[in-house]
Amino acid sequence: MKLFSLTLVSVVCFLSSCNGKKYTVYVTTGNRFLSGTNANVYLSIREHDVSEKIHLDNEGHNDFENGGTDTFKIKTKWDFDDITSIRIEHDNTGVGPGWFLDTVKIYDQDRNRMYEFPCFKWLASDSDDGMIGRELFGTKVPSSESSEN
Repeated sequence: MKLFSLTLVSVVCFLSSCNGKKYTVYVTTGNRFLSGTNANVYLSIREHDVSEKIHLDNEGHNDFENGGTDTFKIKTKWDFDDITSIRIEHDNTGVGPGWFLDTVKIYDQDRNRMYEFPCFKWLASDSDDGMIGRELFGTKVPSSESSEN
């Protein structure tokens, strides 16, 4: 009987995690010479599980420009209770794909929580340490509708 109960709980948890969860992601590119990128940028959110790799792209908009903050509405398969870290990376494509990332913020509207992930590093194969992806650890920051980004 315990085995059946454990299996049932696992199935319920799996099914509830498949419903998905919406988040708002704010990505701020540094204000340095040639700090923007046209490479494809991907985000994975982490708690105990890892979300799928999500392509951050606002169709028809030039994202990740020098000194800009881009906003993305995303949906994951998982509902993270507390986001502990993220992985952000790019595919190193395009002319001058190197990118200086300031910060990533993730807003969980259902829980009214904002998470901030500082980076302040290059994601570039030819700059800094040569890494085009970074795992960032964040903190919860005060959140209100007027200070989402």
